[in-house]
Amino acid sequence: MSEYQRYQWKVVGRSLSPQQRSEVSELSSHISVRSDSAEVSYHWGDFKHDPISVLERYFDLFLYEANWGTQRVVFRFDADTVEVEELSMFATGETITVVEKGGSVLIETWFEENWIEPSHGYYHGYDESDWQLDAVEEIRRQWMEGDYRGLFLLWLKACQLAPEENADRIVPLPRGMGQLGDEHRALADFVDVDGGVMKAAAEHPNAIRSLCDQFDTATQGGSDMSHYAGLVASALRTIEATFRKRATTSLLSGRDGLLPTAAETVHADDGDWELVTWLVVRNPV
Repeated sequence: MSEYQRYQWKVVGRSLSPQQRSEVSELSSHISVRSDSAEVSYHWGDFKHDPISVLERYFDLFLYEANWGTQRVVFRFDADTVEVEELSMFATGETITVVEKGGSVLIETWFEENWIEPSHGYYHGYDESDWQLDAVEEIRRQWMEGDYRGLFLLWLKACQLAPEENADRIVPLPRGMGQLGDEHRALADFVDVDGGVMKAAAEHPNAIRSLCDQFDTATQGGSDMSHYAGLVASALRTIEATFRKRATTSLLSGRDGLLPTAAETVHADDGDWELVTWLVVRNPV
């Protein structure tokens, strides 16, 4: 099987000027340049320029794929059009980087050794159409509106390739993971996000939202907590009884058990319990 590399760039919401088209055309003898995009592919050989420098100078999007297991997806934004701090939460090592440079923000995802099995003896990702660029353009627009579902998919892929590096990383789960569009599926297919992981991410927010809806209905939006206050008080009394039973058993066992001091004793009527997380209690009637 021969080598295969494909480089694609695209501008968003504007067109290249005649001068820019001329300059981009000079980057390679067989590069294809249109009013809003450029593309060049190689079966033997390589692009002789830094593709990110080309992106920074002329374009807003860059896609790269090679049949030895490499994919790159890079976005350029004007710095005042995105929330850099929010985007930076998804950065992970060298796989996903968020960099401010010269009034622009570059978000680069770079996946190595991400093998996608070829079919029929050639690289199955090869496609002359612009569907991938169009999908990534829509995802870029969503990021400008604070919709980070596409970025979350890329983050999932980074975790899939290097789980040990991201084991302790927690990022906010974007709303709408259960309602992914064609653009999200195209991006997930391009970098080969695991379908099972996507399914789990889609189901998780729905379960949480269902519990919250039930809680709001049962408490009239949190204004009537009397029923749940009773359940919590009952739970605390159970904790107190269990605590006292274990302390007594320890004392009578002859194993040098010690009774807790008054300060250490749990009391169900104490008013200094700290609420450290949202507690939703549903009565299984």
